[in-house]
Amino acid sequence: PGGALLVGFRSPLIDGQALVATLLNPEQVMQGEEAHFAAPKLVDLEGRGIRGMSSHEGHILIAANDPEGDDHRPRLVRWDGESTQTQPLDTIDFGDFNPEAVTYLPDYRGGKLLLLSDDGTRPIGPDQCPCKKLKDHSQREFRSRTIEFEF
Repeated sequence: PGGALLVGFRSPLIDGQALVATLLNPEQVMQGEEAHFAAPKLVDLEGRGIRGMSSHEGHILIAANDPEGDDHRPRLVRWDGESTQTQPLDTIDFGDFNPEAVTYLPDYRGGKLLLLSDDGTRPIGPDQCPCKKLKDHSQREFRSRTIEFEF
């Protein structure tokens, strides 16, 4: 918002809430200048950390899940960028999909969300090895999913 960059943290949680830092001068930081931050914000994600964030028309979408990735409780929420409260978007059944990134893809029919899944612990291949433990990095993978979405 306003040229600033929001940085969401998966962990640590502060009193059970997710931490968001606002970098006020990202363009200048890219040119080698010192970073300047606003006061940190806390967002109530019911014990979840921020896995991904995307903004669109004044709204911020947050893909939230367990900070350590052990407890599969993914949730997508809408946040106003200021308050501690969010609006859950509970109409999405994630199944074994583990949202790690989210972005809004506008089109002439309304829009879609593109979600990417963190499949690090997902068993892959004939040996059913966790994806992140595969020695051959070219065999590691993630899944994507698009869903219809209206703001």
